[in-house]
Amino acid sequence: KDILNAPILKRTVRAMDRLTEIVDGRQCTIVSDDKCVEYRYGDDIDKLAAYEDTGLSPEKVALMKEKLSDNRLIELPCCLGDKVFQVKNGVIIAAYVDGIRFGNKRCCNNEEKYITLRDVYTNYSEKVSFSRFNQFCFATEEEAKRKLERIKQNANSV
Repeated sequence: KDILNAPILKRTVRAMDRLTEIVDGRQCTIVSDDKCVEYRYGDDIDKLAAYEDTGLSPEKVALMKEKLSDNRLIELPCCLGDKVFQVKNGVIIAAYVDGIRFGNKRCCNNEEKYITLRDVYTNYSEKVSFSRFNQFCFATEEEAKRKLERIKQNANSV
């Protein structure tokens, strides 16, 4: 069932005009003078609202889909300036993402994509490959603590 072909939603829409809104805590499909004229329910409306929440235009989605299928879209494990947490030598070390590298110069176990981390306290810089990011480097301290606990449990069971 194609929600965009539903008669109630066929109207002239400028780029990224919303077709759904939350009014009085309920999903509304037609709003007039800041009041809900019609409520619609169901998976289709929820999916449409979720898509609208992204803020992406249909053209942008199509471009991303094309790049993804051509292997030209890379999901970054983190962003520049993010605080991340490494599990290293039995402790958790906080660091900031200082750089993200793509290219031909190989490092980090012969990988082309890596991030550069700068230790919060010592200013020591280290490179971590994308593929190892979620093995010993984590976006949250809680994830790092869980990893450290698993490492300690494995060491105690040997």
